[in-house]
Amino acid sequence: MNNFIDKNLEIISEKLSIIMPVYNSEKTVLRAIESFIDLKAIHDNTTLYIVDDCSTDKTLELIKNFKCTLGCRGKNFSEAINILENQQNSGPGVSRNIALSRISSGYIGFLDSDDVLDPIGYFNSFATGLKKSADLIVLNGKVFRGGAGYSEKYDFTRIIDSNGDFTRLCARGELDGACIFYIYSFNLLAKYNIKFETGYYEDIAFTYAHLLLSRRPYLSTLSAYTKFDRQGSIVNTISINHIDGLLNALVRLKSEMLRFGFGSYNEFEEDLNYNLRGITANLVMKIISPLADANRCYGFLTHLQNGLRSRGFFCNPCVVPKTNKDKITLIFLELMRSQVADESEVLYRINKLRNSAKDMGFII
Repeated sequence: MNNFIDKNLEIISEKLSIIMPVYNSEKTVLRAIESFIDLKAIHDNTTLYIVDDCSTDKTLELIKNFKCTLGCRGKNFSEAINILENQQNSGPGVSRNIALSRISSGYIGFLDSDDVLDPIGYFNSFATGLKKSADLIVLNGKVFRGGAGYSEKYDFTRIIDSNGDFTRLCARGELDGACIFYIYSFNLLAKYNIKFETGYYEDIAFTYAHLLLSRRPYLSTLSAYTKFDRQGSIVNTISINHIDGLLNALVRLKSEMLRFGFGSYNEFEEDLNYNLRGITANLVMKIISPLADANRCYGFLTHLQNGLRSRGFFCNPCVVPKTNKDKITLIFLELMRSQVADESEVLYRINKLRNSAKDMGFII
């Protein structure tokens, strides 16, 4: 448990900026802001940038009213909260870039409006990273999944075992690309002009670029962040934008790895294809949810197939399947090879994918 502040770290004075994009988050946003307040109570030189992305509920009103009530709580809490308002709905990537343009020094963390910082773990991780002159601080954290309770973020053992060499883990897509689980050095970000992409899954390339370019990463074992795995969030739903977002993230990852000189090792293409097969299988399993309408489901499968083709993926899909995700991907590619004759063929293909996934132990 992170229940104490390391007294040896309290002298840290480096600026820490937290960026939180918000959109229709009236049910959770104040909880997120309160976790920032708890962090600022520990580390005074901490600032929050809230970027409202044209919310249509009471999110912005709640934030402004809450900020007005902070004057009596001391610590300059109210002055530490900067509220920015987008003129049009632009997505979290654009919103984060807008806030980044206001920052010129120190370190930067990110907070989603339905999550919370674990303030003591966050501060101790940040301060220890600074003492080690880290240019990237990798955080541990918890994921809350309702009735299933809390679990450690899935990739943390891989991170610890990597000894700071993240090249192949990034190419294979084996690390959590969510920007919330890292604290970034402004100097590293500015040196390489790293920005967020537009669209969904916009933070994967941003985070992976930092993992690749960092020369002094600090890996904290403390739990510093709690993510609430909410139904309806970007990672738990499926749409055309989700499909395009994940495929585009892989295109950008390849481009960035080549641009920064990380694509010259022998297994590079093999690792990217491993990543692609995983992405494809994950998308297929989201699409074939038992509750999905068959025609809508098949429309998404067709869009995925066309998206793979248009980006030049799987031009030569022959591969000996090594994992169950490989098998799901190959079954999908084989089933979609020809046009469907009628609705019964649509149902056959969907049920074939569902039954195959269940036989392999996947929960869909």
